[in-house]
Amino acid sequence: MSDRYVDSDGVAHQAMPFSEALEIVHEMASSNMLDDGQAMGAPELERERSRQEEAVNMLHDLVVNYSDQLDGSFQPPPKASERPADREPLPVDADLTVPSNYLRLCLDLASQAHASDAADRSPGLEDDTLRQSQALDVGWDLLDLHGPELDLSITAVPSPRF
Repeated sequence: MSDRYVDSDGVAHQAMPFSEALEIVHEMASSNMLDDGQAMGAPELERERSRQEEAVNMLHDLVVNYSDQLDGSFQPPPKASERPADREPLPVDADLTVPSNYLRLCLDLASQAHASDAADRSPGLEDDTLRQSQALDVGWDLLDLHGPELDLSITAVPSPRF
């Protein structure tokens, strides 16, 4: 692994392992899930909340159980890969036992939670904001560059928690 990584904003950082990036993505996605109050009484929102919770739990289990494999088997690029600006959302019926699907849903949640202007509003949060940006870039790199390999290499699927 290269010791430097250039993020999507062109900023060079110390390289971040996939497992570390996914831990940060997990935290960000967890903070952006629908809560019980938002979903109560609305069946579609309750289903989406359950789906988000399942994806976040599966990502947590992936990081806990497969961090060595994530960091040892997949090589991150030295520079963030290009991403489509108009990426379609993950279909509602996507199988969340597939690693690339639950990673995708968590990356979507984390991206929504990420406020790129937080560093401007709170100078004390600048380092955290940069790490979150880098974690998102590295997470998308894993999905975009290694998604099919990830799906094939994670053979023991963690059980969803309901």
